[in-house]
Amino acid sequence: MQLPLPLIKNVVLVGGGHAHALLLKKWAMKPVVGVRVGVNPSPTAPYTGMLPGHIAGHYDRDELDIDLVRLGQFADARLVLGAVTGLDRQSKTVIVPGRPPIPYDVCSINVDITSMMPGLPGFAEHAVAAKPLDGFAARWAEFVDQASGGPLSVVVIGGGVGGCELALAMQHRLRTIGATPNMAIVDANEILAELGERSRT
Repeated sequence: MQLPLPLIKNVVLVGGGHAHALLLKKWAMKPVVGVRVGVNPSPTAPYTGMLPGHIAGHYDRDELDIDLVRLGQFADARLVLGAVTGLDRQSKTVIVPGRPPIPYDVCSINVDITSMMPGLPGFAEHAVAAKPLDGFAARWAEFVDQASGGPLSVVVIGGGVGGCELALAMQHRLRTIGATPNMAIVDANEILAELGERSRT
């Protein structure tokens, strides 16, 4: 009796975000026949959920990184280092400059986001976007290194859960170095408007 051949599918994961990292981990723990390919510009990807802990001083910067090489090996997936510049939906391929097109049957996109705020007047001189994470973490480290005791004014634009969490983390870190932070959160709507009243208070 001839056994049926396994069904092979090209599953391409664009970006090393934590959703893809969790998918690869679960896939490795319960393997499914197929071909897995991950595409990311670098061999590591920061886990943004740990950013407030890093800002507060609880984690070093390198502790935020997911090792995509080891994770790929664990999940029997091939990691392609490079930035995706396009998808050809007709031929079902992912375009990475300097590499042959990567064919896919299923393609999932989980890339880092960027902020539109740098276009605001005065932004470049006085502010830094929280995402992408690397730039923000580097600027925060410089700010903390240059800070001294006494009052400091810090403004967070965005009064959602993420903005409030960052504000609290900044306040904690600055207090640990002897500063007296004056924190302000700016939002067009009510702070933490998406939460219930008890959570807001």
